[in-house]
Amino acid sequence: MIQKKFNEILKFVLIFVPSAVLLWFILPSLPPIYFWYILLIPAIVWFAAELKLNWKDKRRIVKAITIGILLVIFNLIINYRGLERGIYTISSEYSSFFISGNPIELLLLSLFGGAAWFLHLPKKFDLMYSVADVIVLSSFGSVAELFLLTQYNLMTYISVAFPDPFFTYALVWSILHFVYYKML
Repeated sequence: MIQKKFNEILKFVLIFVPSAVLLWFILPSLPPIYFWYILLIPAIVWFAAELKLNWKDKRRIVKAITIGILLVIFNLIINYRGLERGIYTISSEYSSFFISGNPIELLLLSLFGGAAWFLHLPKKFDLMYSVADVIVLSSFGSVAELFLLTQYNLMTYISVAFPDPFFTYALVWSILHFVYYKML
């Protein structure tokens, strides 16, 4: 049983980590105008693939889309509050449309990527998997924000240090895990 759980976590890490590292090396060679789309398009493709795999389980699809919508709402609230309080800003320069401190591409990424992610999660709650999931997502989200987004001048931190984004991501993903497994 523990070996099976470990294999699921390892599979997740072995797919997610190389993809994130590949993006890390590809993005600096491209003009910033493509940044959001390079993240958004794979999220939409991943959502379509997960949708196809889970097509017969309509209830699970509705749950996953609900999680994607919650992630959009979290982004709207957190990023607007960050802008309003002068903690950080997200540049509107490379976005097609901007809503309350958020590029529309980021909101669509949250919707499709969040729904795809939760369609990919195990159907039954597994504490070890959820903890690993939260740690990996929080780590890569923090690193992406603190280094990649700032490198592109897509995000400017005014009064934020390393642990803040990590804990924010960890809190959001923990809440989403709780909602998905315990409330939906």
